[in-house]
Amino acid sequence: MRFASAVSTERDTLKAVEQAAASLRKGLAGEPASLALLFLTPHHRAQDERAAQVFREALGPAASLLGCTGAGVLADGREVEDGPAVAALAGSLPGASVRTFQVTQDDLEDPGAWLSRLDVSPADRPSFVILPDPFSIDPNRLLAVLDGAFPASVKVGGVSSEADAPGGHALFRDGEVLREGAVGLVLTGAAEIRPLVSQGCRPIGPRFVITKGEKNVIQQLAGQPALTAIRETVEALKGRDRELAATALLLGRVVDEAKGEFHRGDFLIRGLIGADEASGAVAVGDLIRRGQTVQLQVRDGLTADEDLRALLGHREAELAAHPPGAALVFACNGRGVGMYGDADHDSRVLRASLPGLPLGGFFCNGEVGPVGGRTFLHGFTSSVGFLTPRAG
Repeated sequence: MRFASAVSTERDTLKAVEQAAASLRKGLAGEPASLALLFLTPHHRAQDERAAQVFREALGPAASLLGCTGAGVLADGREVEDGPAVAALAGSLPGASVRTFQVTQDDLEDPGAWLSRLDVSPADRPSFVILPDPFSIDPNRLLAVLDGAFPASVKVGGVSSEADAPGGHALFRDGEVLREGAVGLVLTGAAEIRPLVSQGCRPIGPRFVITKGEKNVIQQLAGQPALTAIRETVEALKGRDRELAATALLLGRVVDEAKGEFHRGDFLIRGLIGADEASGAVAVGDLIRRGQTVQLQVRDGLTADEDLRALLGHREAELAAHPPGAALVFACNGRGVGMYGDADHDSRVLRASLPGLPLGGFFCNGEVGPVGGRTFLHGFTSSVGFLTPRAG
């Protein structure tokens, strides 16, 4: 496996694409590309169809092409959030099968017919990359369908971003430029994707078990009104934790209760969206049930940095045993300079852990990645897919 990544900030769209493609060809050292990803900022939207055509011609028709437009892009260790930019990643994956697909909202109404067209089975142990358009398809429904059909498969990706009206995003699939639905990639054979999902949070206070609640409303935590339990937890905090809880308090829910012992990455982070003083009930941006374990969480740039580094540290042995050839990075458009105060943060941290690793991705309007064995749509998250030779 050989990969290369490139970024160009040339204002002329076609020159930028040609620059990126030339850099990729040089990095692949003559090996044919079987996988290519292309991400454009909105500045290049007027020529997005021609850009995709030029890019694919430059890399060769054997390369399965996937990509989209995004508010910002990243590649080659750089993150460009303002101004024109083209980011690209390409790889030669001998022994692997790389195929792209399209799915519409109508397909999700009859998923059996669409899934049969994918021509892949769970026995193939596929990995997926998913790029939905937020105006024309329900990403949560799409992920539920894929999880139902391929429960053991890794799915990563991101929702295209920046456009403010239907039809404003471009989705790239091989030789096509689409304006609705979702595009995706299925990887089988000698390569696979290993995920890392950094939700950028740090747990605070004790863990609670939901003792009463339904739908998205928690009525009791550990036998007392949920609002009382949350207030007592916050009042016991000191210093910076208490300051963060006043402005950035969230709730983490354990996804896989069967694990028994819970660590970072076991909690699905969701927002607290309302409370009822009279009953003490609290509404969250998630469906809950009695018996689930939850813990309050806080988030800011420092906690997001800490979370990403901690998750990489926890995976150090695995990444050393299965060195990735490249990484796909789908970062929330609320991260970057706005969260950290400086540019290139997540790319810099990833490359500090894995020097020289080719990266490619974009800043999303929702990030796709697994928590506790299920796939979710996240916010303020960095969802990373490490492309590695298949184990076993």
